[in-house]
Amino acid sequence: MLNGQGLFIWHDDRLYLGDWKDNMMHGNGVYKWGDGRIFMGAYLDDRKSGMGCYLWADGRAYHGEWLAGKQHGSGFYIVPDSNSSSLKIK
Repeated sequence: MLNGQGLFIWHDDRLYLGDWKDNMMHGNGVYKWGDGRIFMGAYLDDRKSGMGCYLWADGRAYHGEWLAGKQHGSGFYIVPDSNSSSLKIK
């Protein structure tokens, strides 16, 4: 059983570094997919839950609340402005 803090790497280049409880991501951690997406935040029973930041490889980001693995509650979405070097917040 995985408990405490640790790193787990899957064969498809995904990885999770953070807190574990009974073999589940539980607490704070960072999850990275092989295509460059990253989630940094809270997990509850293997699902994003609480505050977190999801980053896409193309520069988009969502910062806010999560519940049962989905965006839920307050948050904001950031989109890179293709016409300049600035960002738009939606």
